Amino acid sequence: MSATMASWRLLKPSWSWAVYLVAVSLGIAQFVFVNAGSSILLVEILNVPNDSLGDKTGTLSFADQIVSILSVWPWGVVSDRIGRRTVYAAGFALMGIALIASPFVPSYGALVGLRLVFALGGGAAVSMLAAVLADYASDAHRGKLAGLVGLASGLGALFALFVYLPVTVKYGDLAKGVRTAYLIAGSVSAVFSVLLFLLLTPVTNTSGEKPELTAAAAMSENIQQAEEGLPRSDATVTALPADETSTSWKLSADTRTADIAASTEAGRAHQGNAQGLEVSTKKSLWQIASEGLQAAKQDPKVALGYVGSFLARGDTVIITLFIPLWVYQRSIELGTCTVGGGVNDPTIKSACASAYSRAYMISGICQTAALLGAPLFGYLCDRISGVNVVLLNAVIGCGFYFWMFAADPMKNIVIFIVILVGLSEIGLVIGNLALVTNNESIDPSIRGSVAGISSVCGSIGILMTSKLGGYLFDKWNNGAPFFVLAIGHLIALLFGAYVIISQRNAVSAK
Repeated sequence: MSATMASWRLLKPSWSWAVYLVAVSLGIAQFVFVNAGSSILLVEILNVPNDSLGDKTGTLSFADQIVSILSVWPWGVVSDRIGRRTVYAAGFALMGIALIASPFVPSYGALVGLRLVFALGGGAAVSMLAAVLADYASDAHRGKLAGLVGLASGLGALFALFVYLPVTVKYGDLAKGVRTAYLIAGSVSAVFSVLLFLLLTPVTNTSGEKPELTAAAAMSENIQQAEEGLPRSDATVTALPADETSTSWKLSADTRTADIAASTEAGRAHQGNAQGLEVSTKKSLWQIASEGLQAAKQDPKVALGYVGSFLARGDTVIITLFIPLWVYQRSIELGTCTVGGGVNDPTIKSACASAYSRAYMISGICQTAALLGAPLFGYLCDRISGVNVVLLNAVIGCGFYFWMFAADPMKNIVIFIVILVGLSEIGLVIGNLALVTNNESIDPSIRGSVAGISSVCGSIGILMTSKLGGYLFDKWNNGAPFFVLAIGHLIALLFGAYVIISQRNAVSAK
């Protein structure tokens, strides 16, 4: 049997893998819905006037991102101690509670409080997205699985746009529509939290052992070595169930010893003199957290993954937030759209229907390109490595964001530009996932911490891009947000080149 089959065997039971992909899709769907539905909730439920709608919507988003930044890393660290599914399920439960209660709040302050609860749950879901992938995938096929996760993410966004959001305008009474949509989204999240906890069970490897979602890189390596007829380590791994710590396990060997706490090889058997040695490691939360940071210092590929996360989430903000504003502003400049409040006028969608349609089309083409590109970049990660995929998309993003900065959104050439921008976005997402879930670089006992730091970088990317891009949009140029991302991609390009050169030098030195 091939090594490919061995790696896929680690994904049993099959429903756990299916539940994980559904969790990815539903998590993204909840994020898209809460961001897109905030303004209509403020208007229809809390009767917020138009002249303060932008400020209050922005405050909700800002508060959300601050909590996300502060929570994703701790969630990842905690998951390294208590198990992934507990944290993942808790995240969906918190999001469900916040969504169900949101349309019944008596005041704006109460809504902000619930948005913070949602952000706390969202932080858990985002952190676990990468952590569970790290546990599930073998390094030989990590890219393909990351591509599948990217595809599931895109489908989640479409689910929110075509299932949740249309409910808000389904009834003659908009307030009723908003309440119904939030209740549906919240109920789905709450019910799924229970299903996730019950069905995201430990998987079984070829020897019948049950690690917590493929506990160690060594296990995958040993299975593949056995399938290929290569010598196998004498060590056997016994892992704890999914609801117990994933950072404690026993390693028994006749002629080998292991030092899991010190070794970056994370569970590989090493030559030693002791016989019948058992090693049990139980790290403190602070140690797990600090080692997540040290992983980037020890291996620049992990650091590049963090940079990729920052840019990928920034790309998402640009596409969903600034492309419509870019089109509206250009339409106003050409005189084809006239509104008193400029691009932030709440009536712009109806008053400037042609501009709205074009903005919707451009954004849709960009996101469709990203959706279709996910499997391609997943395949490339396995063929040419995650580092090269990040570097490739940094080059694409740098060039086409600079072009976008100078382009006219009313010209048809912009369609070609946004297709490449969309591909760059998903390529960075997939490359980042491949790098921060790599078993060769990351000790299995700190996977959650690394996933959390990656998510922190993504949240900071959203915050910085939205704030800096928005400021420069108002004060300098309506293409300024694209210029900001072009510079960011240039930095990633240079750092990616440094990582590749460092790898080659290290190989030459050996």
